[in-house]
Amino acid sequence: MDHRLEALRVRLRQRAWRALGLVWLVLLVFEAAAYYGRPHSLQDRLLVAATVLMFVAVDTWLITRAVPASLEAPRAKSRPYEALASILALVGLSFVLVSFDGADFAAAFYFPVIGAAFAFRSWRGWSLIPLISLAILIGTLAGGIPWYYAALYSGGMLFTGLFMVGIAALIRSNRQLQAAREEVARLAVSEERLRFARDLHDLLGHSLSVMVLKAELAHRLAGQSPELAARQAADIERVGRQALREVREAVAGYRQPSLEQELVNAKSGLKAAGVALTGPRLSNPLPAALDSTLAWALREGVTNVIRHSHATSAVLRLEHCLEQATLELTDDGCAPERCFEFKQGHGLQGLRERVEARQGQLEAGPTAHGFRLFVRLPLKQAPAAASAA
Repeated sequence: MDHRLEALRVRLRQRAWRALGLVWLVLLVFEAAAYYGRPHSLQDRLLVAATVLMFVAVDTWLITRAVPASLEAPRAKSRPYEALASILALVGLSFVLVSFDGADFAAAFYFPVIGAAFAFRSWRGWSLIPLISLAILIGTLAGGIPWYYAALYSGGMLFTGLFMVGIAALIRSNRQLQAAREEVARLAVSEERLRFARDLHDLLGHSLSVMVLKAELAHRLAGQSPELAARQAADIERVGRQALREVREAVAGYRQPSLEQELVNAKSGLKAAGVALTGPRLSNPLPAALDSTLAWALREGVTNVIRHSHATSAVLRLEHCLEQATLELTDDGCAPERCFEFKQGHGLQGLRERVEARQGQLEAGPTAHGFRLFVRLPLKQAPAAASAA
């Protein structure tokens, strides 16, 4: 859809340039009409008509092809050599028209001058403007025009060309600014999609893992202890409702889990999985941004313990000082052959992005006795990291 919209914009701009070219060519038609309004030989009339037709053809190509290609920089490919050839052709045709009647076709030189201003992107092409002005000055002096008229005419051409160079540069800057804004908007949408995908994975991964474990436990207890099975079913409903609420909050864009709540969820989920959790209680509150990041880290770590480790025990360590806050979660369930095949999944990748956004450090991998997840977050962050969070 974006490509179609951009193509439509390009076509509209090209049509605008064609319309502008037609307006300028109407001026040339009026000059030709003024010429034909006075008595001239049939041969001169035919030569002027042929020259005007060639002039219109060359200028139409310049305005509808070379100029839009130059103004679409840096996306479109410019045509500097074709533009140079067409401008030189216009200069030659202008001299031919002026040789028939300088008064009627005096404005013909404006076409190559303005074309040079818009058809090129650098001083190499724009240098044609003073060269054309100099050629006009020499030609008018050679034709017997007083020097002050010749200087005024060629100076007006030079001023017009340089003024149009500024207009063309302004148009290019506006196009580039528009392209930059579109790119920023596209990146913002992409970043929001990644954020939502990361939040959705972190939110549902843990909740669904707990629900599956409790459903299996309720199925096994259904025939032995209906009361315990009913309790597990109630827990499934509670976890499901909590997951639904969290997804709605994530969609609304303000979901920020707390470390204290994740500690409660971790104990409940690990207990249902048969994993004994040893860990401290949260004594001192952390800054909201760090608390949320560590909460995501704890959720991802507990989810991995439940789904992949087959552990029987896990140890959680939380440390908080003036410089940094750390979280470490280890378990005893990763067998050596399973640890050797460890690969980082989407959850750890998303967690790494969260941690690095706050200039933190994340370590995750097998150890000699199990698996270890370690997160370190500095309490004092750079302004860029704080704003990114």
